[in-house]
Amino acid sequence: MVRKILLGLLALSFFSVAQAQMALDKEGEVVVTLLPSDFDASLTVYITNESNSEDCSVAVQREEISTVLGTSNYFCFGVNCYPASTDASTNSQQIGPGGMDSTFKAYYEPKGNEGNSEIRYCFTDENDANAEPICLTITFAAAEQTSIQEMDREVNLTAFYSAEKEAITLGYANLTGNGSVEIRDITGKVVQSTAVQLGNGVVLVPAGNLSNGIHIVSLKDANENVVAVQKLSVY
Repeated sequence: MVRKILLGLLALSFFSVAQAQMALDKEGEVVVTLLPSDFDASLTVYITNESNSEDCSVAVQREEISTVLGTSNYFCFGVNCYPASTDASTNSQQIGPGGMDSTFKAYYEPKGNEGNSEIRYCFTDENDANAEPICLTITFAAAEQTSIQEMDREVNLTAFYSAEKEAITLGYANLTGNGSVEIRDITGKVVQSTAVQLGNGVVLVPAGNLSNGIHIVSLKDANENVVAVQKLSVY
């Protein structure tokens, strides 16, 4: 009896290990910036099958969280490019053990309209009934560069990282009241958001969890408007 139980547990363990494991090169939130006059902008997502024995059969579902009136968005996956009215892929994409698929692209057409549109894409491995979907939220931010540059000049934002303090020192001008500091990695993913009190021209932001590399620091006012952007190197 004990032997049968052990064999059963071994078989269950093997089955769990053999399950396909889907992974994306981007997760969470990503921001794509563009001009309202641009024809379109796109984001490619690389999907990897981390299993060494099982295939992935990947399907995609789109959810429009909020979109700017007059804009359009759609996606391509595999050999198909779906119309803006379609939210789900009709064909799944097969990815062999250890393989990678690079055919998914999310497209956004601002059509002259300024503002942010937020769209979520969820990827599901249909071969793994126990796996949760992996979702990615893309914010397409269409804004005129001149207005951002003018705000940058007024605020005059500076950003310095101290490894000793594990903190970022931000210098700024012409800002008071409540605000926040948002930090994104080089892929556009938000890695930290911190509320700050503005007024004395300098603010210290804890940043001990940041990984090495290039980050983008955005300073926001009390209305969550981005008033200045600065590149930051963490080493």
